[in-house]
Amino acid sequence: MISITDEKVCRRCNTGKPLAEFHRKNASPDGRQDWCKPCQKEAVYSGRDSLPVDGPAGYVYLVQFSTGRTKVGRATHPEHRISQHAYNAECMGLSVARTWISPVVADPASLETAAIRIVADLSTSTVKREWFDGVDFDSAVEQISSLEEK
Repeated sequence: MISITDEKVCRRCNTGKPLAEFHRKNASPDGRQDWCKPCQKEAVYSGRDSLPVDGPAGYVYLVQFSTGRTKVGRATHPEHRISQHAYNAECMGLSVARTWISPVVADPASLETAAIRIVADLSTSTVKREWFDGVDFDSAVEQISSLEEK
């Protein structure tokens, strides 16, 4: 059995680090992920404008389905949340047609509220608080993106 003081070499950065620097993974023989926490974080957020900051930071996203229905949401891991929407849509014979994810924002709840107002104004009907029909997706993205720049 490996003790908590033992080290492990990260398979991404090839650096030996204490086991505490690796997330848990029950299926692994040593009970830890193969990549260290910093490498995991970097991989998850690569291609983003910035890494998430401590606190309630997150992302706002739009998903438009094959029916034209659009969902506004917020999440700390938007790709994962969008994949959940895609899975649920597939169960109903639908698919995700388009997606958009904001850069990381310090207050995603405020941006989501503003995004909901914008999408509601652009929609032909509101289905639920965050679900809309008849939305011009490109216009919605453009208007929400302009809020981020302020």
